[in-house]
Amino acid sequence: MPLTNREIMKVNQLIAKQKYDAALKALEGVLKGDPSNHFFRKQKADILHRLGKKRECYSVCSAIVQDYMKSGFFTKALASLKHMKRLLPERKEELLQQERLIVSKIANEQKEKEPKAASPVDLSEGIPLAQPTDEDMIVQPGDFEIQFEHVDEPELSDALTFSPLFRRFSLEELQALLERLENRSYQPGEIIFTEGEPSTGMLVLVHGSARVYVRTRTGKSQQVRHLSEGAFFGEIGLITGKPRTATITCTESVEVLELNSQALETLSTSHPEVYDIIIGYVRQRLGSPEEVEARTRE
Repeated sequence: MPLTNREIMKVNQLIAKQKYDAALKALEGVLKGDPSNHFFRKQKADILHRLGKKRECYSVCSAIVQDYMKSGFFTKALASLKHMKRLLPERKEELLQQERLIVSKIANEQKEKEPKAASPVDLSEGIPLAQPTDEDMIVQPGDFEIQFEHVDEPELSDALTFSPLFRRFSLEELQALLERLENRSYQPGEIIFTEGEPSTGMLVLVHGSARVYVRTRTGKSQQVRHLSEGAFFGEIGLITGKPRTATITCTESVEVLELNSQALETLSTSHPEVYDIIIGYVRQRLGSPEEVEARTRE
């Protein structure tokens, strides 16, 4: 049964008024219409935590993590577990062990997805003519601070497993990086960051969608891109220290994983190659036809 905006607004209004028992009852009714909705389940866990029902909160959070793991959405499982760690600090050691298992799973999956070396070619009968492949027909996205790679197949939807950036790290480096990612949540219409403000971190969009805006020469905001799950952004400012080059606004409830500058600095002390890898990747992504066109528009 489709949910109505009135039902969703009712839950949010009750939470805003701190009427958590009533909000929980209303939310359980909403979940009957959409039992697998991540944000409603997460909201239920938050309410249970506020009510001091930590065992029930743990049960809801664990079910979310397990569902994502079974479906192969390891990045979403990692984000959910990091949220769980924040709600239940008394279970820190137990949850840290679970997090390391998920991190190892993502890292190993990442390495398994690396392109295999080409087979040797027998040149005894001359050089074979090159045949076009499916990859030759793919139009590569323009270099931009914000990258969105749309993938239709569900099995290719895990953001970190198939990320061209994270594929560059060694297994040890990737595990160390993933452990330092922090979970962040935003509401519909909320701004993740604004053009011109200091750059503080690199983000991966785990749930939801957002719009990218830049300022034109006349100061107007121009939308240049739409971000969906799996997009990652902010790495240019993280490395260069320059202000944000765009404004990111949530079109719905959004959840991200963030690597902030302090975590990167700490990580680079023990794994200096990580910084060099991100710098090398950033150099390949500078510039954007969409951004230039928008900024020069009257």
